[in-house]
This record gives sequence, structure tokens and C-alpha cells, in this order.
Amino acid sequence: MKKKGIEGKLTKGDLLQFIIIALVVLLIRVFLFTPLRVEGISMAPTLATGERLWAVKQSKIERFDIISFKSPVDPTKTYIKRVIGLPGDHVAYKADLLYINGEEIPEPYLENYKSQLDPGQLFTEDYSLESHLNISDIPQGYYFVLGDNRPHSFDSNEFGLISKKAISGEAKFKYWPISDFGKID
Repeated sequence: MKKKGIEGKLTKGDLLQFIIIALVVLLIRVFLFTPLRVEGISMAPTLATGERLWAVKQSKIERFDIISFKSPVDPTKTYIKRVIGLPGDHVAYKADLLYINGEEIPEPYLENYKSQLDPGQLFTEDYSLESHLNISDIPQGYYFVLGDNRPHSFDSNEFGLISKKAISGEAKFKYWPISDFGKID
């Protein structure tokens, strides 16, 4: 029986199939998802150093989403933080409570941290847009972001608001380590 092609050699069909697969992967990477690697402790315990994530590029940004964006102080770096304030919002912290437009908003993802504090110790320092950024509300096209590990995060408290144009995606899935594979809350 004669075999088609020579064993161990690529045929034109194999090469075409490889090129098509490579193009599909490239298109998905360019237009839909971007891989991220967590560096540092600013998002602990939600995210840990070394974890790998997929971020969705064309996602509608909502409060408490975890996003990736170009650092406003070093454009070669990508930061991962949680969205606290949206365009049009007034953001303030008082006595460790978040207020958006004057309404207290719970932050359940911080409860573990807050439960470990000494009585009277604040996890998030008192803050207002007026006192730190000299604005009353977040302008259109900008976001206020914080790390979950507030005492150890370089975020909007220091560098100000993030432009929508700087956002590269919303972190949606952990894919490494395999034991933590799944959706990010």
C-alpha cells in the first residue's frame, strides 16, 4: 500500500492548516484577550504574585471590575487594580467606609483584611477627590482605581485617575496556577 506524502515531512495542507491556526490565535490575542502576569502584593489576597490571567479587551468597565492598564508613571509597565469610581462619581472614604455619590457602598472583597485589624485601625485612609485631586467628580473617560491591599498599593491615591484609553482589558480568568483556574470575582 502506498502512503501519501513522505512520513516526517510537512505537506502544503499541513502548512496551510498551521498558518490558519496561527492567524486565528493571533487575531484572538490582538482583538479579544490579553495575557497578564500578576507582580507584587497590591491586589492580595484576590490576586497573588506569579498568577497568570486573561483580560478581555472589549469589556464594559463597571464598578469593582479588576482592570489592567498602562502605568501613568512608567508606560512600559502594566498595572492591575480594582475600579472604585466611574465617570461622574464622587468618591470618598471616611472611617474605612466607601462612599460613592454620598451613599455607603459595601466592599465585601475587603472583609477578610478588615477583620484582622486592631480596633480603631483603618485599612483605607480617609480620602476625597477634593482633598487629593482637587476635583469634585470623576470626569468622563476616567476611572478611580485602588489595589485590594490598600496599605501596599500604588494606585489612584498617588497617581490620580486612569484614562479609559490607558485600559488594556478587564481581568476575567485565572489560568495559572492550574489549581486556581477559573473566573476572577
